[in-house]
Amino acid sequence: ADLPAPAPAPPPRGLHLPLQAATDLGFPVELAASLAGPDNEISLEGLIEELPEAVEPLQKPGATIVVVGASPIALSVVETAQRLAGRIGEDAYCVLGGPKTTLPGEAPRARSGDELRALMEAHPGRTCVLALADSLIEAHRRTMAKLLSVIYIDQTWAVVDGRQPVDKIQSWLRGLPDTLHPDALAVQRMWEAEAPGSLFNLGVPIGMFD
Repeated sequence: ADLPAPAPAPPPRGLHLPLQAATDLGFPVELAASLAGPDNEISLEGLIEELPEAVEPLQKPGATIVVVGASPIALSVVETAQRLAGRIGEDAYCVLGGPKTTLPGEAPRARSGDELRALMEAHPGRTCVLALADSLIEAHRRTMAKLLSVIYIDQTWAVVDGRQPVDKIQSWLRGLPDTLHPDALAVQRMWEAEAPGSLFNLGVPIGMFD
């Protein structure tokens, strides 16, 4: 006799997260509650779909992208700028703005507005990714202001340390020069953040995290 066909296997359930765990990770209570099922669990796929859409580096010939971060994470600023330039490809180049004491690394360097202008004139039609370290030292801030004064900024990426409290990150973002309006965040050490979900509530979409 023919054996009955086996019942089809149920579709995979996917990854779920308890509602309390989601709010403990810093995701907004209202958002988490709206996604929770009757078992008080949240689909990670559903949660990701509700997060702000990631920003991509601007693909525009001759554009200027500024990557700025606080001076204590200057190395992360350089790495982020170089990664963005790499994403864009051969049409982009990275420039380190300011002295090595402020922004260490090996790449074309501009310590003044004239040097930056000369570098940009030497690369017509290519995207300049300018790395800047936001320092508390007045002389360094003057240098940054001079560099910003000679360019038109098409896109700004702010590099932040995910381990910092959200209110401290917000305060730093508000204190940036008026010409810098972050379009995207590059979050460093996000896996060590106590409440990584809160980083999605800063009002600036995350474009990269490491």
